[in-house]
Amino acid sequence: MLLTDADGPNRLVIRVTGYQFPDALDLAKRFSWHMVGGEAHCQEGSWRFHWQALTCDESPRVSAWLTEVAESVTERRVLPGPLRFLEPNLMLRAFPQDAERVRILVSFDLEFQPPWHRRRAAEDPFALAFTMDEGSLRQAAEQWDAERAAFPDRTALGTIPDSGPWRETTSSEAALLAVAVSGDWEGASELRSQLPGLLVRPGCSCGCGSIELRPRQGSPASAAPSPAPREGTVLGATGEVAGGLLLFLHDGLLQSLEIYSYGDPLPVPVPGRVLWEIAER
Repeated sequence: MLLTDADGPNRLVIRVTGYQFPDALDLAKRFSWHMVGGEAHCQEGSWRFHWQALTCDESPRVSAWLTEVAESVTERRVLPGPLRFLEPNLMLRAFPQDAERVRILVSFDLEFQPPWHRRRAAEDPFALAFTMDEGSLRQAAEQWDAERAAFPDRTALGTIPDSGPWRETTSSEAALLAVAVSGDWEGASELRSQLPGLLVRPGCSCGCGSIELRPRQGSPASAAPSPAPREGTVLGATGEVAGGLLLFLHDGLLQSLEIYSYGDPLPVPVPGRVLWEIAER
């Protein structure tokens, strides 16, 4: 899901990346907590985050709340109250901006805080504001639902979507992943050793090229954080910034490659259209 500020530089990419206990035999435990990850940009800098921040029952509330805010804008009615969760990492609030737009205030606490605003205790979050209209709110809600569809809550145990069988990487996926884990940074060599025999399957239902990853059994774990520090910026045909790439891990193993966009869903990009950098934390 992408939030952008119509009146400023703030930008947030956030999505459900998997389950905290994906291999638990007890289904109640497996479908208990969602891992949530993303990247935020503001005038002070950029940072990334990844944590078990939402219960699986809470995740659908994000899109429901955004849709309710959009309907409030359309129908000129009172905006809904704050969206809070069991864990304090994330909170969303809506305030009137003008006749056609609202200001969404996203608060980041504890593990979601930027490196320049670290606090030992909760209730002193860092906040970003996003001026948004009805259309951008509905688009964000649709993106959130499409990206979390592969990780349903416990009420959907009987209707878990089939992401398809695991398969070998295509040549374009293999080329992109090889570049994503190249370089000399902590944990990179272990991630490179996970590529031989890697299996993949679609990781999103929105039409983008995001994929889930499954390394071969016995692959060495990496000490890299999740998301991995090497991140990509995807350029469009005319050189404009079209989106980005984030590589998520679970217990040191490759878990998913997210290909997010600032417009229409992006397919797997050719490595030549990706600019890479090591994110500062």
